[in-house]
Amino acid sequence: MSSTSQAILSSWSLDPKIALGVLATLILYLRGWLVLHRTSPTRFPAWRTFAFAGGLGVIWLAIASPLDAFSGLLLSAHMVQHLLLMSVAPPLILLGAPFLPLLRGLPRKFARDAVGPFLIWPALRRAGNTITHPLSCWIVMALTLCAWHVPAAFDLALRSPGWHKVEHACFLGASLLFWWPVVRPFPSRPQWPLWSVPVYLLAGDLLNTALSAILTFSDHVLYPPYLVVPRIFGTTALGDQSCAGVIMWVPGSLVFLIPAALIAIQYLSPGHLLVRPQRVPSKSNSRSLPLAERNTGTAFVALVRQSKPRPAVAKRGFDLLSVPMVGAFLRAQSTRRSMQAVMFILAIAVIVDGLFGPQVSSMNLAGVLPWTYWRGFVVIALLAAGNIFCMACPFMLFRDLGRRLGLRKHSWPQALR
Repeated sequence: MSSTSQAILSSWSLDPKIALGVLATLILYLRGWLVLHRTSPTRFPAWRTFAFAGGLGVIWLAIASPLDAFSGLLLSAHMVQHLLLMSVAPPLILLGAPFLPLLRGLPRKFARDAVGPFLIWPALRRAGNTITHPLSCWIVMALTLCAWHVPAAFDLALRSPGWHKVEHACFLGASLLFWWPVVRPFPSRPQWPLWSVPVYLLAGDLLNTALSAILTFSDHVLYPPYLVVPRIFGTTALGDQSCAGVIMWVPGSLVFLIPAALIAIQYLSPGHLLVRPQRVPSKSNSRSLPLAERNTGTAFVALVRQSKPRPAVAKRGFDLLSVPMVGAFLRAQSTRRSMQAVMFILAIAVIVDGLFGPQVSSMNLAGVLPWTYWRGFVVIALLAAGNIFCMACPFMLFRDLGRRLGLRKHSWPQALR
């Protein structure tokens, strides 16, 4: 076995505090989930358990695996560690809807006497609504991400194991808040409409892209401690930094863009209905619940189990084509051809500049437009004006040209009208 393999295998950290904390949390969750699954199997299916357990497993992998040991030698390993803590573990944990299972998993007396009074405290509810507001969540994540990537703070975390743990705790806590308005687990109530979630995620991706671009294209090492550590795997400090930037850029962006696209598709689907958030019954209604549910110690839990969602209310969308003059302008064939020609010329310009322009990514249209701006623009354009965006697609020019050439036997894509 090579010395590198031996070093990797010996770098696993079995910190009893971390292992016991993760194990105790999982046992507490499973204890509560089993009770809730028996009473409401459709609301607490098995996949939520796997999601929550997977989130805890990812946290343990990030802080107990060789990633933690190698994070002091390789910035790329450090970046993978942060990616797991910020973009993988939090959404998995929230998909597990952990509030009720963890609460139900507590001893009944402790839940009733110690936790229950706080859950129905109005000040706590107001504070929770403020903290979990999408704007607050985004700001906390942005400040945390930017602050810990300042060289002085990053170097402090590298030199001090205690501050390194604080950094991880900040990343995990801020990311749980960031993903809260996206996953919307109980007891969250939507404070922004569904169409705003892709925009919210794209704003996070833009920040992630800006930071990763700085790491990728910088011509000097931003974090001096990586200049003096032993080099492994034949890497240089600057090459390792560029690799870390790419890891933060590509996989990090996909974590934002994939859910943004899925939510956008859900919102744009013909069967999408706007549903008003359900209201939790008043405290007086809790007396009508079964005694077993009242004894759980939290009126919050029992009341939500009693509550039922309101019927969905469909809302008719705005038809831009019905607006005088504007609709006629958009229907005109010349308008469509002009828009397609502009998009086609722009695509050609990007390709030409990519082939013959400056061979530095940050100065080349092919390196800047598709990676930095185009992804966010596509999703926002689809949400704001999906049919117009498709109408301007330059590929429709080739479809019409194929029809004029008599290639009707092929199945050409149809433009949205």
